[in-house]
Amino acid sequence: MSNPLPQVEANFRRLLAAGKPVAIEDAAQGVPRPEGFDPRAFGAIPRKMVRDGEIVEAGFRQGKTGRCNQAVKRLWLTADALPDDAKGGEQC
Repeated sequence: MSNPLPQVEANFRRLLAAGKPVAIEDAAQGVPRPEGFDPRAFGAIPRKMVRDGEIVEAGFRQGKTGRCNQAVKRLWLTADALPDDAKGGEQC
């Protein structure tokens, strides 16, 4: 079985393009994973996108899968999806 990270990243970008808050677990649903694969590795996808200025935090929600005891999940939006007054800018 191949590395699931590229497929999850493609799914994540597609979901973000819809302009609604997205958790990385949404993008990972339905993507086959090799036995023993640790899904925490998916966290590298939003970390890189935050570092590159592509996405921003958009809140939290309870997880949808029972595997992680429905842990709290961070939601993301594209940086372009923020209203102008929420993007910051020059401070007086």
